[in-house]
Amino acid sequence: MISAIPAHAADMLCTSLKNKSRVSFFATPITLFYKMLPLKHVPGLIAPICYFMLIFLWVYAAISKLADYEHSRVEMLNQALPHQLELLLVWAVPLTELVAAALLLFSKTRIKGIILSLFLLVTFTVYIALVKLDYFGFMPCSCGGIISQLSWGGHFVFNMVFILIAGTVLLLETKKDIICK
Repeated sequence: MISAIPAHAADMLCTSLKNKSRVSFFATPITLFYKMLPLKHVPGLIAPICYFMLIFLWVYAAISKLADYEHSRVEMLNQALPHQLELLLVWAVPLTELVAAALLLFSKTRIKGIILSLFLLVTFTVYIALVKLDYFGFMPCSCGGIISQLSWGGHFVFNMVFILIAGTVLLLETKKDIICK
């Protein structure tokens, strides 16, 4: 008969609960989850997959804006922002997306890349929420590339998924000592 929790995981839980000073509230469930996985290499694949997805997102978004610059400029100028800020953002957004992708490529700068990614995603998501709540009184043009096929609600969900991905990889990077033990 197969038990729901392997014996070594149950022992680890008991040990962790006895020694609460060593383990945070979330450390025990996270550690148990990774210890119970039948394939030991799976946790090691999560971060690289997340990095790849974020890098692909930022490179694709930046290139689609820069490749069709005139369209991107017109769409940016239709946003519910001050005109001078819109003119700045026409170049700043794709360049910042490329910087985020570049930071994610190197282990020494990954945390900065994750934080920049989270900042961009949260900023875009708050803006989408404000549009959906009719805060600006009109719905500006959508994003470029394939993402333009999404509704504002779909774009909100898309961004939330990428916020979860970035949050997961940030947790993995900052909690390596807990997960890898």
